[in-house]
Amino acid sequence: MSEGEDYTVSYSDNIDAGKAKLRIDGQGDFYGYKTVKFNIARKNIDAVDYLEISDSEYNYVITDEGISHTAILYRGTSVQPQIDASLEAYQLTEGNDYTLSYENNNAVGDAVITINGIDNFTGSATRPFRIITEDQPINISAD
Repeated sequence: MSEGEDYTVSYSDNIDAGKAKLRIDGQGDFYGYKTVKFNIARKNIDAVDYLEISDSEYNYVITDEGISHTAILYRGTSVQPQIDASLEAYQLTEGNDYTLSYENNNAVGDAVITINGIDNFTGSATRPFRIITEDQPINISAD
């Protein structure tokens, strides 16, 4: 049997996580159809292809005792960096695919951003970052 000659395949409700359908229709010498239901699982947010902190001009990579960190300049208020996240060609967006929460982000020092999957994504991922001052004596290079 050959697809396109003996049968066709169509899908429905197969964009988002949840229940979807596959339908096979006979053609030519074959007739009838078969519908199969299947489940599309939610993807774990920590398993996406790219998930990194971004904060435009204030984002730096610093090396402290041989360890690289994302560092963001302290500007007098809580630091809430955004993230860039993608899965294959799909760019994830805050509010549709994930939410963000922060820990220890109100002063200079080590902080954490937590990315929580929603809708088509599940689980959570954390990314540490460091809040620094302009005069902090660390080897800094622009990202």
